[in-house]
Amino acid sequence: MNRLKNKVSGLVIHFYKFTQSQRSWYLLLFCWLLFQVWLYNQYGVKLVNDSLQRYIPNAKNFTFTYPFVNKHELRYIGYIFFLYLFLKIGLSFKIIILVQTLLSGLAAIILYKITFSISKSKPAAFIGTLLFITWKDLQYLNYFILTESFFSSFLIFSFYALLKSKSKVPFLLAVSLLLFTALIRPNGFVVIVGLIFYLLIHYGPFLNDHKKFIIKISLIIIPLSLYILNSWLLPGFLIVEEYQKGEIIYGDPNFALKPNQPLWMPTPDMPALSKIALFILHNPSFFFKLAFTKTLYFLGYIKPYHSFIHQLNTVIVLYPCYLLSLHALRLKKVLPEAKAFSIAVLAGQTIIIALAVEDWDNRFIMPFLPYFFILGAIGLNDLLAKLIKSENKLTA
Repeated sequence: MNRLKNKVSGLVIHFYKFTQSQRSWYLLLFCWLLFQVWLYNQYGVKLVNDSLQRYIPNAKNFTFTYPFVNKHELRYIGYIFFLYLFLKIGLSFKIIILVQTLLSGLAAIILYKITFSISKSKPAAFIGTLLFITWKDLQYLNYFILTESFFSSFLIFSFYALLKSKSKVPFLLAVSLLLFTALIRPNGFVVIVGLIFYLLIHYGPFLNDHKKFIIKISLIIIPLSLYILNSWLLPGFLIVEEYQKGEIIYGDPNFALKPNQPLWMPTPDMPALSKIALFILHNPSFFFKLAFTKTLYFLGYIKPYHSFIHQLNTVIVLYPCYLLSLHALRLKKVLPEAKAFSIAVLAGQTIIIALAVEDWDNRFIMPFLPYFFILGAIGLNDLLAKLIKSENKLTA
């Protein structure tokens, strides 16, 4: 047993030394290039239903005064504008895919910097980045004209900008980046929630001394947020109607839950938030069972139709990453503001899925996996460092 511990400790020490060298960067670059070449050969440029019916038509017709036929499309305006910049000057979809891929590569570099900035550990930064660049379900989205790859990159960029904003101008730039990120997808507003929690932690002592001011601001922000949700973000989504179907995974009746008794349903003309609140009030048991099941499928990641290799990868990599993320959040050396932002963003997306619906191919969790990779790598690094430390004490 001691010999096994010594071998493990020796391997960890060699790994630590390797990550301090320039060779670790070369390995990450090689893995990224190899993976992207493989994925491009496998997928090329993929245009799917949302590409052809939503993003591309709106990008082609975009002007700053363009009246969107459906207000729902405005919630993707960040990505539509990104496509517009290329289509306006006649560039091909291949160029757009190339830029998406390069942005993802830049996001990998930034993720390394985030992890190192939080942990002050190159091994943690190496592990987190390696997970990001080799997670196929995330990286293959670079080759689709969909929001997920672009959104994932900007979730990383905006997080880094916020962590590095030590003065007024960088902070304003970080906020601008966060606002743009919020406009890429309807659920992008979770980064604004993250920003609020970041500021609450960062300015905790100041806020504690100005409680009356905070209450006054809250009386403005909360009603405004509810108005935006009710009049802009939620209309167009048939959320309560999906509750009636009992859908867990969007568009798949095989995973639907059947109520034990007839459900009380709000009238169609009610405001979106009122419909959700009243449905929960009248059908609490069914709603919470539905919400819990959707959350389980969302975070569980495994679907019955996935391959054995896919499921095995989830169990041996992603699930430990979840547990290690929880360990990282307990560490005092991890910046409290970084913890607050990460928790708020991840919790916000999880609540959205619990209230809405899960996607069949896990697309809704993909942009948020890098946060788990960052925290999981920090948690693993802490445990490995403790292992080395204990071994050194034994041999001293």
